[in-house]
Amino acid sequence: MILTVSKPWSEIRDACKQWDLQTVAVISCGSCSAQCGTGGTEGLKKIVDSLEQDGIQIAASIVIEEPCDKRLVKTDLRHIQNETQKIDGYIVASCGMGAQTVREVTDKPVIITTDTIMMSQTERIGLYHEKCRACGKCVLNETGGICPITACAKSLLNGPCGGVIDGKCEMGGYQNDCGWVAIYNRLKKLDKLELFSKVRPPRDWSLVTKRSTVNQRKEMKDYYACEE
Repeated sequence: MILTVSKPWSEIRDACKQWDLQTVAVISCGSCSAQCGTGGTEGLKKIVDSLEQDGIQIAASIVIEEPCDKRLVKTDLRHIQNETQKIDGYIVASCGMGAQTVREVTDKPVIITTDTIMMSQTERIGLYHEKCRACGKCVLNETGGICPITACAKSLLNGPCGGVIDGKCEMGGYQNDCGWVAIYNRLKKLDKLELFSKVRPPRDWSLVTKRSTVNQRKEMKDYYACEE
């Protein structure tokens, strides 16, 4: 899940003034942001109420299940195309991907109401854990299913470092568990400690940022093709 938190309303108000938005359409994410409480129907209602209190007119409002999906955005916006002909811009309650997707299908200004925090695991509503940073080279197969990039405060690929005492990490004042101790214990439990001794080369951090577009259409076609 993509975890988001609501921006201070003063920031949204200032953005509306900056872009001279008097009449808007509001789009809310029905998936991740809905679960976070920053989107969905409840988040949409709060945003609409706040905008109206600021004197901004609402021409239309809609919940799009996944506004990061360009196909859904194009399809769902057709349902309110008459109402949005004369709006000044869109207010979008979603992660940054959703807001940018809306921006790509309109020539109107787009104001986002959230800050995107992380890719997260949901333990329960309101409690989330970062488990993946999309680093481009997953080592879970070697670390017993525990990601060292997120579990280790220093994102080390070889550990533990010298800053661990009694299984606790120096980062944060020895309050948090050392990720590499957790990896060691996991591999020991699975009788695969030989993987712990493997020396891994430094992370190629360029893999995190170099991919602006990924085209897997051919690979997907080959993968789903029926074999004789």
